[in-house]
Amino acid sequence: MLTPTGPRVDEFEKLAAEDKGDGFFTLMWMVMLAVFVPMMLLRPRGEIRPFVLPDGVRLGGLGLRLLAAIIDLLPIDLLVCIVYMNSPWGPSEEQFRQMIRRMVEEQKFQPPLSMAVAGVVMLMLFVIYGTIMEYRTGATLGKRLLRLRVVGIGAERPDLRQCLLRNLLKLVELMALESPLFFLVMLIPIMTRYRQRLGDLIARTTVVDANSILPPIPPPLPPAPPPDQDKGDDNNPFA
Repeated sequence: MLTPTGPRVDEFEKLAAEDKGDGFFTLMWMVMLAVFVPMMLLRPRGEIRPFVLPDGVRLGGLGLRLLAAIIDLLPIDLLVCIVYMNSPWGPSEEQFRQMIRRMVEEQKFQPPLSMAVAGVVMLMLFVIYGTIMEYRTGATLGKRLLRLRVVGIGAERPDLRQCLLRNLLKLVELMALESPLFFLVMLIPIMTRYRQRLGDLIARTTVVDANSILPPIPPPLPPAPPPDQDKGDDNNPFA
């Protein structure tokens, strides 16, 4: 169990006292830059097709999508928190309680840079995990549990570029939770026809009910050979 003693506590208090928020905001700007540069480089080439889905494909419910994101994020968040809390730069148990108390009481609390770095690491792991899973299987574990699937135009399987874009934009959406842009981010999937969030609009994807996607039509079988090539001559006793 963590105890509020030793050099570890002094290191955390030193970081919290020295950091006046400049490092935190610099880090956030770096994250924003890391999102928008790949977004510009990964823009689709050629003619842009209108985004449509086949008849019968049902959209994934926004509540289920939110629940799937929570299921995916919680294990990553827990892992990063355990590593950070047991590092020399993490807070003690008593300091952690004080931070929670301040946030509950809505007191202004400026986290040290080390805590911001841990948060960015958690978000980047979330992006990498979502990109790999959606590219390889079409869904993260949370989406698979709730029978959801990420699709592109025409309910096609998204490519790597689309999966990376839609997951990179999650960084912007999550950072907007503490800004006035939060309401705009929340309204986008409600107002769009195919319930697309900001990342989906840019990546040209959406989330649908996996049960409503028809399996691919198998290729037609080759024609059967003519009867005279398959069997011998019935009138020839030596055939």
